[in-house]
Amino acid sequence: MNTILKRVLLCLLAFCFINQCKQNKRKEGPLLIDVNVNSHLDSCTYTYTHDKYFCDSVSLDLFNNTDTAFSFWVMKCSWERNWISNCDSICVAPNNCFGDYPYLFKIQPKQTKTFKGILAFKEHEIKLDKEIYQLGFVLIMDGELSRDRDFDKVLNEKIKNKRDIIWSNFFGFKK
Repeated sequence: MNTILKRVLLCLLAFCFINQCKQNKRKEGPLLIDVNVNSHLDSCTYTYTHDKYFCDSVSLDLFNNTDTAFSFWVMKCSWERNWISNCDSICVAPNNCFGDYPYLFKIQPKQTKTFKGILAFKEHEIKLDKEIYQLGFVLIMDGELSRDRDFDKVLNEKIKNKRDIIWSNFFGFKK
């Protein structure tokens, strides 16, 4: 009787492990996104909407998972505007730049484009050492803008309607 119980428990554990792996697997699509939190920036405090944020350097990798070139719109300087978070306490810190304009970016097949920036977060509102956070890239495809000034309207509409957002891997922050 003891061996039967052990086998049943072993099967249940295997089933739970396989099921958990399936839940955490991100969807395959034309773009795959990896967030790599690199290092804490001790000298950085970022004031955004009158709240104090802490900052980590971050690499955001967009991998073209197709066999053809993939084009999308971002702002030439303030590329972080296409990025959102699944948590209100986290954002990609804006770049201060002048003369910014929409830019059609192209990634060749099976190539990666890395954006390096600053991830700002409210330390007291996030769970450290937990990989539960994601960044979403709001995809504006070639052909969706008829004029440069349409960028904000298209971007905000997609964010509001939660449309054409490609989510990253799960990531966390270290203590």
